Order: sequence, then structure tokens, then C-alpha cells
Amino acid sequence: MNPVPFTRISGMIFLTYLITNHPFIGAISFNCAAAVLIGFKSAMFIDLYGYTKCLELTAKHHGVTYNKILIGDFFAHIAPFLFLSYNYTRWFNQRYMINAFIVSSFIQLNWAYINCNGLNLNQIYLPDCPYQLSDKKWELMWLFSLLGHSLSSISYILSKEFT
Repeated sequence: MNPVPFTRISGMIFLTYLITNHPFIGAISFNCAAAVLIGFKSAMFIDLYGYTKCLELTAKHHGVTYNKILIGDFFAHIAPFLFLSYNYTRWFNQRYMINAFIVSSFIQLNWAYINCNGLNLNQIYLPDCPYQLSDKKWELMWLFSLLGHSLSSISYILSKEFT
């Protein structure tokens, strides 16, 4: 069975929100979109070579140019986050924030353990590549992903603190 990237899982949750317009699913979708965006983009700072290699392998796998992958990267990683941020009043409900954090984090951690038996995701994002990210770098990217999962709760707390 081929592993499914988490971006695809996050995209399915985003589509489910668009179809149902349910605030709890919107909160989960926002958390997953933020985790995907922050976690994936943190790789540029943690290991730029590994990040670039991942995009190159994706371009090769899909038989498209690197520039088309960058366009796809925008629509897969940035656009859902921007849409949900812009429309936060449609899904935001303070009662859902903690539960949405727990559910979205649980979904991603379960996905990692089902697909990779742990937090090292080289077999999904750098398959058959001689260059592999270390466990330490993956752990750092997971910290950024967890920050993404908690972004809606953090935003809510800060908005109450400064208003």
C-alpha cells in the first residue's frame, strides 16, 4: 500500500468542511492546514537541501516541472490556510478549540504511525533518495506541526488577552 501524504488527508478534511460547513470540522481543518503549512515550510529553515530535494522528487514522481510543483505547493499548503483564516468567523467557536486541537493532532500522529511506524517520514517524502533527514530534524518539524495544530487556540487566547 502506497503511503498517503498528510497534505492529502488535510485536503480531504478541508473539502469535508466546504461541503458540510460544520464549525467543528472547520476548526479541525484549520488546525490541519496550519500544521501542514507550518510543518512543511519549517523544513526550509531546518534543512533547505532536504526541502528542495523533497520538491524535486515530487516533480520527478509526477513528471512535471519544478515550477509546477511550486504552484501545486501553493494550492496544497497555503491556499486552504488562507481561505480558512479569511473565513474564520464561519467556523470559529471557542467551545471547539481544545477538542479540535486534540482531534487534529491525533489524526496526524495516527497517520504518521500507520504509514511510517513513527515520526520519521523519510519513506513518504524522500523515498529512494540517498539523502535522508535525521530523526532530530523530523522531531523539530513535528514541533512546528504541533504549533500549527494549536494555532487556533493560541489565536483565541491572544485575542482575549489583548482585547
